[in-house]
Amino acid sequence: MLWTGALDKQGYGVIWDSQHGNNRKVHRVAYELANGEPPAGDLDHLCRVRRCAAAPHLEVVTAAENAARGDVHLNNGGKTHCPRGHAYDEANTRWTTTAVGKGRECRACDREKWRAANGVPLDAPLRSERATCKNGHPWTEENTYWAHQSGNGKLRRQCRACKRERARRS
Repeated sequence: MLWTGALDKQGYGVIWDSQHGNNRKVHRVAYELANGEPPAGDLDHLCRVRRCAAAPHLEVVTAAENAARGDVHLNNGGKTHCPRGHAYDEANTRWTTTAVGKGRECRACDREKWRAANGVPLDAPLRSERATCKNGHPWTEENTYWAHQSGNGKLRRQCRACKRERARRS
């Protein structure tokens, strides 16, 4: 039996409980009417339909079991690729903290957005893939050193020839 009334943000049917003065989930009310005592754990929709209010389609489970049974396509954690098809692997995933919890972002998508916004062709090599510095000096072992970037402390490849030229000018 599908609930045709009001739904909450997650898609569960809700009904006003005037006795308690709050909204209640319809499937919990249906379970209580059919089985008496309200359940101590979570109610899992065996039919996987959140607005279903049929008591036989409900089973009492722990919160962990309910989460484990969840549909993978509804759970972002089960996604292996971003919407544009880039893999969510260790090298391509940036973890963020948002107001609603942890999230992940695709580094390849971020790079493509930055390149589009700055007029850099998508097929242009990344800075780490270039054979020369911005002034044309080759990235050889003798001509390269690593220095901390100001502000964020990350190491960045530097050109010794450019450093010598800057020193001569000053």
